[in-house]
Amino acid sequence: MRLNLKIANLTLDYTFHSFNYLKDAIYAYEYKNGNPSDYIVEVKLEEQIIPFVHEKQQIINGRSYFQSERLDVF
Repeated sequence: MRLNLKIANLTLDYTFHSFNYLKDAIYAYEYKNGNPSDYIVEVKLEEQIIPFVHEKQQIINGRSYFQSERLDVF
């Protein structure tokens, strides 16, 4: 399904495959202006997710964190 959304004053062209996670709450953000979106978000379903493993990775409270030399944090 594809929707145009407006969230935090940004317009998104959002493509997704399932309502299970979002339920019906996503329609509160639907934007029917017709102007081009600021960003495009496309959700893809994967059969298998391969865990990210790196020597600088830390697991804190069950969540994985990694900081690169450019200060990117996952």
